[in-house]
Amino acid sequence: MIKVKYLLISIVITFYLQSVSPSHAKNIHRDRLEEPLNLVRKQLITKGISAYQAGYYPEAIHLLRDFLSRRRIITTPLEKEGLIYLALAYQQEGESSHATETITRAIFIANNSPIELARLENTAGIIAQQQAQTAVAIAHWEKARQLYLASNQWHKWSEITLKLAHNYHELGNNRKYQELLAELELEPITYN
Repeated sequence: MIKVKYLLISIVITFYLQSVSPSHAKNIHRDRLEEPLNLVRKQLITKGISAYQAGYYPEAIHLLRDFLSRRRIITTPLEKEGLIYLALAYQQEGESSHATETITRAIFIANNSPIELARLENTAGIIAQQQAQTAVAIAHWEKARQLYLASNQWHKWSEITLKLAHNYHELGNNRKYQELLAELELEPITYN
């Protein structure tokens, strides 16, 4: 009875293996091999984000840089989130060119939603402002503001509009400052 059972199992396995094309079997094998790597990758990206949030910028760069390298195709929301934090960590460590390059890459691959792109544009504006590139920061924030407006994200739109108003005021462009405050229906703030 046991021999018959093993014989039937081996016949079923043989028929299954014959029905699976070699390329299909290869893909199944490759997918199974990549599962542990993808799990480790997710864990390390999550640790990198946590390191940034805890203020450990060099550790965040170390954890995120390799798993989000240029040779990798970035597709998942976690990977895209990791790129944002990698750019911010580079900026915190004074690596401005890496920060700009990373956030530009993130913007380039953010083709999923206007809200995602708006968040990236806002982050690019923050990085540009920290690099004393006010005009570049304003350009990014204007894009973010329009994307938030188109997506009915009023809270985010208001935040960006206030940020822009402040920057225009700092640049001495009082006309644009007044326009933005009027859009928010706020009274201008007088500075002494």
